[in-house]
Amino acid sequence: MRKLLSKFIIVLFIAGFGASVSAQQSKAHRGLFLRAVSGAAFSNSIMDNNNIEQKYSGAAGFFQAQVGWALWDNLILFGSFDMMGMGEFDYYLDGEKQTLKGSEFKTNGVGAGVSYYFMPSNVYISLGFSRAETEFKFSGSDAEIESDNGWGSTLIVGKEWMLSDDWGLGVAGIFYYGVVPRGTSSMTNTYFGVAITGTFNTVESSFSIN
Repeated sequence: MRKLLSKFIIVLFIAGFGASVSAQQSKAHRGLFLRAVSGAAFSNSIMDNNNIEQKYSGAAGFFQAQVGWALWDNLILFGSFDMMGMGEFDYYLDGEKQTLKGSEFKTNGVGAGVSYYFMPSNVYISLGFSRAETEFKFSGSDAEIESDNGWGSTLIVGKEWMLSDDWGLGVAGIFYYGVVPRGTSSMTNTYFGVAITGTFNTVESSFSIN
């Protein structure tokens, strides 16, 4: 009886161990990486100019392009270009509100970042940093006001569905925070929103042990 019980325990152990180390096929992102991110956001920018607060806020559109390479499975290093723009926004001068139509406000940036996919769900997180500048022009004026070069950071969390082994379409949430100097003052730029993403990147089978 004891020998039979010992054999039964050994069989269970082998069966459980074998199931835990069974070989499976999973998917991994590899090679050339291209992603376009486009969407709508709420933007808020604040500048303190000689103790007088100026604020620019409103609905905005944004776009980011990423070009990179998968250094390891699902881990991608990329270069990026991004821009955000408002065509109509609320302008607050020391707390007094004005709605400016026909004006322009935009922030551009060039930088780099990393993106990581959690497979097999194809959910990803992307973090980028950029050299940024802000430009704005008031209605009725041809003069553009430009900031000096500052910095910006972009966080994107998204989910993609593969249309083929190379093309994916998805949705994402985006958050941006940056600071740019202008003269003796500085402007803080933030925006957050939702986006549609399109990605070209080869997804291949990867041998894994579970």
